[in-house]
Amino acid sequence: MATMRKRTGTGCRRAALAAGLAIAGAAAQAQQGTATLAPAVFDRGDQVTVTYDATGGPLAGASPVHFYYGFNGFQNIQQPQMTSLGGNRWSFTFTFPQNATNVDFVFRNASSTIFDNNSQRDWRFWIDLSGYPMGATQLSAAEGFGVVFRVWTPNSTSASVAGSFNGFSTTANAMREEGATNIWSAFIPNAARNNTYKYVLNGSNFRQDPRSRELVNSVGDSRIVDPATFNWQNDNFTMPPANELVIYQLHIGTFEALTAPVPSTFVNAQTRLDYLADLGVNAVKLMPISEFAGGISAGYNKMNPYTVEANYGRTADLKEFIRQCHLRGIGVILDVVHNHYGPTDLDLYNFDGGTNGGAYFYNTPTSLAETPFGPRPNYSTPEVRDYIKDNIQFWLEEFRVDGFRWDFTKGIRGQVDGGFNITAPIPDGVSLLREINDFMAANHPDAIRIAEDLGGEPLITTPTSNPNGFGFQAEWEVGFHSAVVGELEKSVDANRSTEVLAAQIDDGIGFTRVHYLESHDEVWTANNKFRTAQRYDTPDPQGLRSRRSGSLAAALWATSEGIPMLFQGQELHISGGWNDTVATTWSLANSTINGGIKNLYADLIRLRRNADGISRGLTSDRTEVFLNLNNIKVFAYRRWQEGGAPGDDVVVLMNLSSTSYPVFEIGLPQAGTWYEAINTDSKRYSSDFGDFGVGQVVTTTPSPQHGYAQRGAVALPAYSAVILSRARRSSANGFMVR
Repeated sequence: MATMRKRTGTGCRRAALAAGLAIAGAAAQAQQGTATLAPAVFDRGDQVTVTYDATGGPLAGASPVHFYYGFNGFQNIQQPQMTSLGGNRWSFTFTFPQNATNVDFVFRNASSTIFDNNSQRDWRFWIDLSGYPMGATQLSAAEGFGVVFRVWTPNSTSASVAGSFNGFSTTANAMREEGATNIWSAFIPNAARNNTYKYVLNGSNFRQDPRSRELVNSVGDSRIVDPATFNWQNDNFTMPPANELVIYQLHIGTFEALTAPVPSTFVNAQTRLDYLADLGVNAVKLMPISEFAGGISAGYNKMNPYTVEANYGRTADLKEFIRQCHLRGIGVILDVVHNHYGPTDLDLYNFDGGTNGGAYFYNTPTSLAETPFGPRPNYSTPEVRDYIKDNIQFWLEEFRVDGFRWDFTKGIRGQVDGGFNITAPIPDGVSLLREINDFMAANHPDAIRIAEDLGGEPLITTPTSNPNGFGFQAEWEVGFHSAVVGELEKSVDANRSTEVLAAQIDDGIGFTRVHYLESHDEVWTANNKFRTAQRYDTPDPQGLRSRRSGSLAAALWATSEGIPMLFQGQELHISGGWNDTVATTWSLANSTINGGIKNLYADLIRLRRNADGISRGLTSDRTEVFLNLNNIKVFAYRRWQEGGAPGDDVVVLMNLSSTSYPVFEIGLPQAGTWYEAINTDSKRYSSDFGDFGVGQVVTTTPSPQHGYAQRGAVALPAYSAVILSRARRSSANGFMVR
């Protein structure tokens, strides 16, 4: 991975070929004087003329003025007398040495008793900018302020920076190519944080910075950001391991609009974080937050992967949102899109000329250059590979994000047809994914790596130690949604298959799957999809049958192997469909019906995370479906952790039928007393549920049943799940005593 940190001196990567004044700026120090060098950019060995205008301060009336200078940190100091130009203006011409990277200087009078050193800082003139990151880098006070600009533009014969600091002049701040690298750079001393700018390529082509941290809008100017100004106070968060995660997918634009219309903002979203903490989730997965075309979008049409969406807020707003999540024990996972960019408002397309996309994209053949969603970045070009690699490092290190969900990785590793089947591999896309995952594993091992590959390819979660492995930790798994919702939406009980559901519980995947009942794709009206409440009972999505089916699905979701994820508002049994123009109706959380379902999700999440120490088995990868009676629509499974402590064993019974069983004899893996941890028929979850068997305690008898030496009698309600544990929850846990 290319570094994001500045390197200078002998650590610089390339020959010194660009220059600029690395102090706060002459104009900003007019009370002392102003200094300029000509030419503004130059090579080693060039003659350079420094002109000093003593506009104020102790040297305004001095005569003569001496130029006190040295190279590479005041080495080989020289102090010639300057030539008077009249009117307190002085000049001197010197040759920039072949081995120098910068020149430092001050101005003094003849007796050497008065210096103009620019408010106690030396004037410093850098020539080697190759050690700085790409994009716009605000220098620190120790470095002398100002901004270094660097951009890769292989089809340009000239480049400059036009901005609010120079009246958007196309000629005032020329850039110099760093040798034959196609990287152009400049240092501008009077550029500063919050200034806006664009690159001017080939004299007239105004372009946004490909590495803009902020844009005024998707078609507007780039804005200079100084990341060092943000205070990460008290942020000591560490991402939980995969087996302890419960993820909440949210869309910033519709998450919390407060009294304003969409889109909502990072600031708005912070007001809902206590709600998420109370719900119990410990990670949020943000739908794409990089700049996209227009002001309202789901985010998958992003046009700059480095830039925070202007309608959601500034970079500091996103960082504060992340910090506030961390303070509540919630990690932040970003949805990143590198399988395509755009397709609209895409300044990168033909960035510096060319056709069919230009330098950043594949140009031919069409099957490689185009995806179903927009143009495909060129994974074969080293600079584009670095652009994507650096982007991942950028989010990890500058924003402290805790992992990524990669959108449609199949489109990175291969060309696809209309059915999203790979028709030809893209080897450079494969190697790019492997390199990034290796970097994260080595440098950010706590950050989770999730792929939306949509194919169930086992190599996606195979380590890269296998030459064919991709190195992701988990795959976005649509199969769970399809199976569970597909069965429970069937209106005739006899048509529901416990075999299909049991296969989702016990498929040996451990925690290499992110499974969900709802995701943005599965509830988005643009895809002609609807919320699961709508699917369970279309005529009456808030009715009893829909809520019972939803409760069964939630119990399966929380107790299956894998990493459970829910979509914003799912816990409120919201009906209809989701779209990016309507904010979530949070008032439902206070209603009798929807608030009860939220209680169920909170209880299930607490159980899934073993918050009370009674369900450690749910954090293990040991699963066994030991009972499957499709004829009566009942099945049961065990989740356990080796060790034998009471909370290490959990048994789940599922009843998909309308029949309630006052006594259901079931085999149990351990002798003794089993306690009901959750019964989805509890009136805590809906006033019209039956409370059938709620609070039961099951004592085993030594009689073989279902492959175990013990059995117990369980009250099993209709359309419900009963979860048993060998440990009992205490009232001190702040949870209902059963």
